[in-house]
Amino acid sequence: MVDNEVVFDGLSRAWALGSCFFLAISYILVFYIKKSPYHRDHFETIKLRCIRATGFCFIGPIFVFLLSQQSPNGAPIWQWLGIHYENIIKAAVLPLLLTMVLFIGPITMMFLAEELPFMSGFTPLPDMISLRNFVVAPATEEMIYRACMIPLLVPSMGLTGAVFICPLLFGVAHFHHAIERLQAKENVLNVCIGTLFQFSYTTLFGIYSAFVFIRTGHLIGPFICHSFCNYMGIPEFEKIPDTKYPKAVAAMFIIGLLLFTSLLKPLTEPTLYNSVYFR
Repeated sequence: MVDNEVVFDGLSRAWALGSCFFLAISYILVFYIKKSPYHRDHFETIKLRCIRATGFCFIGPIFVFLLSQQSPNGAPIWQWLGIHYENIIKAAVLPLLLTMVLFIGPITMMFLAEELPFMSGFTPLPDMISLRNFVVAPATEEMIYRACMIPLLVPSMGLTGAVFICPLLFGVAHFHHAIERLQAKENVLNVCIGTLFQFSYTTLFGIYSAFVFIRTGHLIGPFICHSFCNYMGIPEFEKIPDTKYPKAVAAMFIIGLLLFTSLLKPLTEPTLYNSVYFR
């Protein structure tokens, strides 16, 4: 999937996988150590989790630095974590445009329903739930599950291996939502089905996000794409027949997918960004 890959000397596979698993579990555990007594969407719960997730993002890079024996091509730690200014505008804009192309169908549905931000009285001042969903969660998850894990996995797994392993840990990390739903006395079967679907969806997104991270060598692209996908939500294919122009909307879904697959590599071409992983 990732061509022209370079493999670097570093941790053994067992140590790399174990370290990434430790990061994945630790990121979730910080939410449950002396957790808030309120539900997950309560102001105090969101504030506490945002503070803890952000704090953990300062620990993650230190953990990576201490474990890594050799960074890609001797680059500074912040560069292989994807936090730097080189070609940052392209790294922020092009992956977002690519993601928006994939969502042409859902965007068309929102336009017809007059639900796009500029059509529905969108306010630039977010509430705490929006801050969590569109800023803190995407930023911290991408930091831990992409920026911190990929440099640990690349030395022993290669670029392609890292692209597919990180998303599995990212998907598993969302299982804690099932615990919260079960504690809320939701139907067990519904929780299981929902969790399986969420695991599949988050894993697929994780593959895409890891691909963008490695190809661009930047964290900002995956973060913005993650935030955008959180805003858009899962495409509601079942609502296509209820739209004003169902055939046209269905065509837009297909066009979006075809354009996305054709533009995927050109818009993430490593030479555009001078990605540290392809030097």
